[in-house]
Amino acid sequence: MFESSNKKDLKSKYNKMSSIAAGTSKKYKGSRPEDFAMPGIKRGAAPMGTVYGELKLSEHLSNELVQVKKIVDGLNEDLEESNYNRDMYLKELNELKASGDKRTKETMELKQELMSLRHMTHQRRVESEQMIKAGWSLTDFVITSEKYRK
Repeated sequence: MFESSNKKDLKSKYNKMSSIAAGTSKKYKGSRPEDFAMPGIKRGAAPMGTVYGELKLSEHLSNELVQVKKIVDGLNEDLEESNYNRDMYLKELNELKASGDKRTKETMELKQELMSLRHMTHQRRVESEQMIKAGWSLTDFVITSEKYRK
């Protein structure tokens, strides 16, 4: 009843420590290593901190590691397949570009040939018109000369 504040603090500290150790405190409930739940390990199967518990944890972790390695291997295979497909598509794209360039070149050559043929046709038409005019002139000359001969 007439305790000093120092004694009260020590007593409350002692009570807190003992309740933590016993696991009866609401605030620290489940704070003992045995109370922690590990995924894949049954609760209470092996108390943590024992050799058996450590072996169980090691076994569980090695099983998880094997699963993770399988997943990584699968992802690496998918990556390799994707890289192979990408390379094949790039090769096909380059071939299509090359054939497109070849066709473009052939088209340009055909256009140039067509232009030269058009030019030649125009020249020949002009020459033909000149020859026809010359022929008419000659015909007119012949007709006129026959008129004068008579």
